[in-house]
Amino acid sequence: MPENYNNKHHDLKRKKWHDYGKRGIYMLTVNIDGKGDSNRKERHTLLGTLAGKYDAPKGTPDYPHIVLSEFGKIVRDIIIPKIHKYNPNVQIWKTCIMPDHIHLIVCVETDFEGKRNLGTVVSGFKGGCSRAYYQIQEGLPATGENDDKDSGALRQRNPKLVPQFEEGYNDRILSGRGQLKNWQNYLSDNPRRLAVKRAHRNFFTVVNNFNVLDMDCQIIGNRFLLDIPNKVAVIVHRKDTNDEFQCKKQEWLDCGEAGGVIVSAAISPREKEVMHEAIERGYCIIYLKVNGFPNLYKPCKRDFDICAEGRLLEICPFGYNPFYNNQDLRKRCLKLNKLAEDIVKKV
Repeated sequence: MPENYNNKHHDLKRKKWHDYGKRGIYMLTVNIDGKGDSNRKERHTLLGTLAGKYDAPKGTPDYPHIVLSEFGKIVRDIIIPKIHKYNPNVQIWKTCIMPDHIHLIVCVETDFEGKRNLGTVVSGFKGGCSRAYYQIQEGLPATGENDDKDSGALRQRNPKLVPQFEEGYNDRILSGRGQLKNWQNYLSDNPRRLAVKRAHRNFFTVVNNFNVLDMDCQIIGNRFLLDIPNKVAVIVHRKDTNDEFQCKKQEWLDCGEAGGVIVSAAISPREKEVMHEAIERGYCIIYLKVNGFPNLYKPCKRDFDICAEGRLLEICPFGYNPFYNNQDLRKRCLKLNKLAEDIVKKV
């Protein structure tokens, strides 16, 4: 167990197996917390506002972007650069400031000294943001520093004037080839994704206890795909020869071409092949998932865009378990294949 496992920065969001005092590359997220605040709605635009149109071409003035507030500009121009100033071993590789949260890709180049770790860096950053916000409210120079001349006033100030971040922070640890590029693309695409979600709110809301064939399921996406009568279940058996598979694949894709819906858990490589081609051709699909969705879940990468287009529905009959580790995967896959067949026959 890492020696700093029980340091103050540790909470339920941390990876128990990782030592946050060591060098590494991370994507960090800190969120503004408006719980219990009568001005909660305003706090969700504390750092800026979304501008542009979700379907505007990239490179045009209307392409989705964030217009930073005065506070957001201070965070970008003054507070974030102080991370490296006070932590020379920490480099900020990329930043994305959204209306109510901040993403940072950081590189910890060398191990921290003493009791310092990534958590103390994040804590210092959040404290600097809070002080800068107070200074803006008081008409003081927004340095983010806890200067002697204003530190007493800060302690006496109504705490609701200070942006209260959610406790802790979220992190992802770089561990695989191509992951950094995906992170960078995700941060660059974040304003557009927010614009898409706001334009199609119903498609990006997790619905719990949705009835599918008398089963309480979690769903996200276009639930009306269930109402389309022409559906096929994509299930490939090990015994299927290549000729048999190619014949079935053509039948399944013909259904999609005719406006039908392709339903599958996409478990085997050949099932994934069919679903991939269906997506590329612009067909409607229903994915059956082995694990459910947390409340803020949204489809990732390519699936995000087809969800916005109304071509995707994801269904899970098992609920969400953050600690699921595939211990009963075969049993779940068999149940999902049966559900795919029943959706085609009975819904």
